[in-house]
Amino acid sequence: MNLLARVLPLVALVLFAACLGTGKPRPATVKEDDFEPDTSGRVVYMQPTPTSTRAVVTKNYAVGQRRVATVGEPMITVRNYTAADRVVAAVALQPFRQLCRKPKEGIDPEKLVCSSGRLSLLRAEPRDRFEVPGGFVEAGKAYYFARIPGKGGDLYLVVDTTGRVRPGDYVAWAPDDVKKTPVGVPLRWQDTPVPLQVSGPVFRYETEETLVPESANFVHYELVYKGTTYDFRGMVYHIHYKEFRRDNPSLPQFVQDLEFAGNASTVDVLGLRLRVHDVNDSQIVYTVLRD
Repeated sequence: MNLLARVLPLVALVLFAACLGTGKPRPATVKEDDFEPDTSGRVVYMQPTPTSTRAVVTKNYAVGQRRVATVGEPMITVRNYTAADRVVAAVALQPFRQLCRKPKEGIDPEKLVCSSGRLSLLRAEPRDRFEVPGGFVEAGKAYYFARIPGKGGDLYLVVDTTGRVRPGDYVAWAPDDVKKTPVGVPLRWQDTPVPLQVSGPVFRYETEETLVPESANFVHYELVYKGTTYDFRGMVYHIHYKEFRRDNPSLPQFVQDLEFAGNASTVDVLGLRLRVHDVNDSQIVYTVLRD
């Protein structure tokens, strides 16, 4: 056995023991970006805004209600899907100003407001609107970043899902040239000489709804009245069934012509029971008896 063959196992054993060390976890690194998370406690990393999901069921009818549809008009529209609500903006409910000196009796509060530096940006009037570009989760609780644009960077007021200011550190800063990392945008907590003088929620939120693409309960269809024709059965009225795509709600992926003879009857369509009171070349009068 040559010298290299005898030395390699020893080197591997030494490296394995060195990796074990004390058994304490080390910050993960991303070699390609030479990135190592800051563990000082003075940096918070922005993550995608937390979302909440909900089931949405929309119908254009009510059971037992008589309706009229003209030719080409939907008689029945049903859409069931899972929606994700993402907060996109925060609207101020109350005025606030960051103070740089503690309040004292007899002193005008406006004279205590930060007049220069980053903290001077931390102010708002009711109905002022701020973008919410992201957030983070801490100890199972979600927080949002309300962005306040500034010169050379942006200030971020941190608020919870009820619109209340985060206890402890509540304002962070990121310069314009901040480097985006695999774990998000790093923001540095700012020291505040005086806690923000507010109580209760300071914001209400504006949300944006998106369709959860992987939801299994997606249903979107229409029944459209298409008029009448005549054959050996007499008058026949037509209802088109349209099933829509998940990725494009305006584009049908399947269309079927359903035809019924007679001008008044009770019919079952897609689990719906319809009572057709009257039908002619221009319109149909009907009631959904059961869905």
